[in-house]
Amino acid sequence: MAALSDTALASFRDDDALNSRTIGYLFWSIPPVLPRQPRVPDLAAQSSRKSSSTQAMTSSRCFQSVYVSNSRYDKSNDRYEELKNRHDELRDRHDELRDRHDELKDAHIALQQQMSHLREATQEKISQLREANAALNAKLSAADEVKGSNASEINALRKTAAITELNLGMYKREVESLRLLCASKWGNASPRTLAGVGC
Repeated sequence: MAALSDTALASFRDDDALNSRTIGYLFWSIPPVLPRQPRVPDLAAQSSRKSSSTQAMTSSRCFQSVYVSNSRYDKSNDRYEELKNRHDELRDRHDELRDRHDELKDAHIALQQQMSHLREATQEKISQLREANAALNAKLSAADEVKGSNASEINALRKTAAITELNLGMYKREVESLRLLCASKWGNASPRTLAGVGC
C-alpha cells in the first residue's frame, strides 16, 4: 500500500491532474483513524502475573523458611555434636571410674583377706601367749608353794640352830668351868696330862 501511494503522488506531480479514481483510491487506501478503545484488562495475564508474584513470594518465603530451617538444623546439628561429644567424654569418665572402682574393690578384698590372716595369726599368737602365761602362773604358784614350805623349813632350821647355839654356849661354859676346876686342882699341868686324867 505504501508503494501505491508513492506512485499516485508521482503521477500527480507529473500530470498535474487529479483523477477522481486516484483520489478515491487514495482516500480508501488511507486507513481510518478509529477511536481508541478502552483497554480491557487481561484477566489471564493478571492472574498469571499474580500467580507468578504469589509463587515468587511463596518461593521467597519458602527459601527464607528453608534458610531458617537449615540454620536451625545446623544449630541443632552443632548442639547434637556437642552433646554427643560430652556424652562420649562422660562415658569415658564413667568407664575410668568403674575401672578405678574395680581396682579399689579388688584392693579392699585383698586387704580384708590380709586382715583375716593377720587376725588368725594374732589369735593364734594370743592363744600361745595365754598358754605360756598360764604355765608361768602355774610355775609361780608352785614356786610360791615351795617358797612357803621352804620358809617353814628355814624357820624350823633357824629354831634348831638357835637351840644348838644355846646348847653349844652351855657346853662351852661347862668346858670352861671344868678347865678352871682342873687348873685349880692340878696347877700348871700340861693339857695332855689333863686330858689323861679326864680334864
